[in-house]
Amino acid sequence: MIMAFVHRKTLLAAALVCCTAGPVSAAGFAADGADVEASAADERLDLLEACAAAQEYDATIRAMRARHEGVLEEVDKAEAGFMPSVNIAAVRGRNATESTSQGVFGPVEQERFYNSINYSISLRQPVLNFTTIAEFRKAKAMVARSEKELEEERSSLIIRVAEIYMNLLLSRDFLSYTEARIRAAVQTLAQARRSLELGYGRVTDVSEAEAELDMARAEALQASNDLEFQFNELKRLIGFMPAGVYSLVPSRMELSVPGARSLQEWMDKAIASAPMVQRAREEVRIARREREKNKAAGYPVINLNASRTYSESDDNYSIGNTYDTYSLNLQLSMPLYSGGYISSSVRQASAGIIEAEERLKETERKIRSEVRKYYNALVDAIGKIHAYEKAVGSAKVAYEGARKAYEHDHGTVVEIEKAKERVLHARYQLSNIRYEFILNRLVLKHFSGSLSAKDVDEVNGWLGVPFSE
Repeated sequence: MIMAFVHRKTLLAAALVCCTAGPVSAAGFAADGADVEASAADERLDLLEACAAAQEYDATIRAMRARHEGVLEEVDKAEAGFMPSVNIAAVRGRNATESTSQGVFGPVEQERFYNSINYSISLRQPVLNFTTIAEFRKAKAMVARSEKELEEERSSLIIRVAEIYMNLLLSRDFLSYTEARIRAAVQTLAQARRSLELGYGRVTDVSEAEAELDMARAEALQASNDLEFQFNELKRLIGFMPAGVYSLVPSRMELSVPGARSLQEWMDKAIASAPMVQRAREEVRIARREREKNKAAGYPVINLNASRTYSESDDNYSIGNTYDTYSLNLQLSMPLYSGGYISSSVRQASAGIIEAEERLKETERKIRSEVRKYYNALVDAIGKIHAYEKAVGSAKVAYEGARKAYEHDHGTVVEIEKAKERVLHARYQLSNIRYEFILNRLVLKHFSGSLSAKDVDEVNGWLGVPFSE
C-alpha cells in the first residue's frame, strides 16, 4: 500500500536531498501570481516535495478521499441491522361523544367530554435475518473496493506529477537546444552576408541562412511556451507556482530494472498486488453478496419484540378506564409468494456476477499487457541510454575537432557553432530517453502495485544540480 505523504510544509522544513542545489528558474511564468501563495513563491521543489504537495492539493485525490469516507459509513449502516430498534409514541387528546338512547318517554340525547391518554414504547431485536447478514458482507466488500480505488488514485497521482516534472525538465533541455540553434544560425547568416558582400557568396545562401534562423527562433518560442505550460501544469497539481525545480544528475541514476525480477515475476506480482486487479476482485465479491442478499429475501426472519402500552379512556366504551399492558413475543415471518420478484432478483444478480468476473479477466489481461509494455520499454531505454551516451561522446569529439581546426585557420566559427549545436541535440535526445526511463520505471511499479514513497524518494535522489545554459 502506498505510504501516505506528509504535509508539504513539513517536507520543506526537513533537510531533504538536493536542497542546496540550484533551481531551474520559473521566472517569467508567474505573471498571474495574484493567486499564488507568497510563502510558496520562493520554494524550490524536488520530485518528492511536488508529490507531497499534490497529495494535499489535487482535487481528484481529495474527492476520492471524501468518497471513501462516505463508503466507510456503509458498514455502520449495515451493522445497524443487527442492533435493536426502539420506538416511542404518545397521544393526548380531548374528545367529545354524542349518544342517543331510547328512554321511557322517547329518545334521550347525551353529550360527554373526556380526555384520552396513550403512551407506548416498543423494542425490536433481530434474532435471525439473512438479508442483514448479506448486506453487512456486501458493505465490507464495498469498503475494500473503495480502499483499492483510493490506493490506485494515490499511485496514479504520483505518475501524473512525475510525468509533468520530467516534461518540465525536457522542455528546458529543448529550450537550451533551440537557443544553441539560434546562435549557430546567427553566425551562419553573418558569414553568408559577408561572403555576398565580398563577391563570392550567393543570394540563396543568405536566404537559406535567414530561413534557418527564423525556424530556430520559432522553435525557441515554442520551447519557451511549452516550458511555461509545464510549470503551470505543475502548479495545477500542487496549488502554487514553484520558484524552481531540480534537474537530473545522470551519474546518480541506477540503470537497471528495479528488483532484478524477470518479466514473468513482474506479471505475477501485478496480478497478486495491483490495486486495479484487487478492485476488480472486490467487484466480484460485491456481486456475489448482492445475490446472497436477494436470495435471503425469501428466507424466514425472526425478531424478538417487547412493548409496553399505557392508556386512559382509550375509546367510547372504556371512558375513565386505565390500561397498562406489557408484551413480549418472538415473531417469525417468511414470504410465501412475491409474484416472482425474488427469483427474478436472484437471476439478475447472477448475471451481475458473470459481468464482474469477465471484467476481472479483462483487467488481468490489461495489467499483463501494461506490465509487459513498460518492462520492455524499461529494458529498451537502458540500451538507448548507453547508445546516446556514445553519440554524445562522438559529437563532443567532432566539436573539439572543429574548434582546433578554427584555431589553426582551417575552419570557421559557423562550423564550431554547428558542431556545438549537434552536441546539444545529442544531449537533448539523451535527456529525453533518460526521462522516459524514469517514467517507465515508476509506471512499471504502478501497474505492479508496488509504487510507494520510497520509489519516489529513490528517483528524487537522482536530482540535484541546475541546468547549464
